[in-house]
Amino acid sequence: ILFVSARDVEIQMTLPRACNLPVPETVDPALQQFFFCRWACLKDIFRAHFSLTNEEAPVNLRAMLRHFGLQRQATGRFTGCMLDAVCVSRVVREVLRTGWEPRATAWRDSVTAQTQFLLPKRGEFFASDMNVIKPHF
Repeated sequence: ILFVSARDVEIQMTLPRACNLPVPETVDPALQQFFFCRWACLKDIFRAHFSLTNEEAPVNLRAMLRHFGLQRQATGRFTGCMLDAVCVSRVVREVLRTGWEPRATAWRDSVTAQTQFLLPKRGEFFASDMNVIKPHF
């Protein structure tokens, strides 16, 4: 199983935090390890698969849809979260059609371990030039 999300933060932080509410280990830690130790971020998929520079890569779901000539659906009966899920699935479908082989763009040894990324994050370009290591949140 490989989760694909619009942003890293959902799988890196938001879902694991939710699994530990109202108390730690509300969701079995082994299950969290299984689901949240590797994922693919659409922004990084675009950068890697289409060989785009950081500046050329779409910055949000709407721009990714436009890249494929698609429009974002009117909200209608969807909530914001549901609309994002529909957009993510449409973008993933189109990227797969172009030959993308699903692979993780982020991974870690455990849910609490530091995340490793396939590509540098947007804020790291400047930090690396200044010999500063910025943590990923």
